[in-house]
Amino acid sequence: MRVESAVAIRDYIAYIRRAYLDLRFERTGSPMFALDTPTVAFPWRGTGTFDRTFSPPGIAGTGLAFDFTGVEVFRFRGDRVCHLRASYDLLRMMRQIGVLKGSWAPEN
Repeated sequence: MRVESAVAIRDYIAYIRRAYLDLRFERTGSPMFALDTPTVAFPWRGTGTFDRTFSPPGIAGTGLAFDFTGVEVFRFRGDRVCHLRASYDLLRMMRQIGVLKGSWAPEN
């Protein structure tokens, strides 16, 4: 996933939080800094419950919990984030919340 501006980052977070009201993130490792560019990255763990509608595309909540990990890379312009790149196992999360039943992807 790639988001290109501070406004887009804000809108993306609001979009996600509408479907997962109890979504929580915790950093799971030390931040990593690039010395030649204003960039920070860190690994994280996300937990929550899919209890609302994910819209668009209009997927109704299942009430199931999820627990997944990822990494985010933030690039800054001045003192503001201007670019976000996130990488996470969306397939595993979709299996946990019951959206992709019977997927071939392993649980672990």
